[in-house]
Amino acid sequence: MTIDPRHTLENEHCRELTTAEREVVVLLTEGLTVVEVACRRVVEESTVRSHIKHVHQKLGTHRLAQIVRFGFRHRECCLGGERPGWEF
Repeated sequence: MTIDPRHTLENEHCRELTTAEREVVVLLTEGLTVVEVACRRVVEESTVRSHIKHVHQKLGTHRLAQIVRFGFRHRECCLGGERPGWEF
């Protein structure tokens, strides 16, 4: 089995995310809006936007769709699973 170097880099990015940031990523992949994520996490909308800003900085992304794609590709890593980098 060959390891794709992109997965290694993306896994490192995933590990850099805080628990709150990973939770926001997962909720966004479930189709929730920023307002819905804030309600689910019982935090202010500005807090969610701040988490998104930090995720963008850590992943080097600029659009929310890129974060959602990352979340889909690395869901288990974002959930704290044992198999980061596996695609579904």
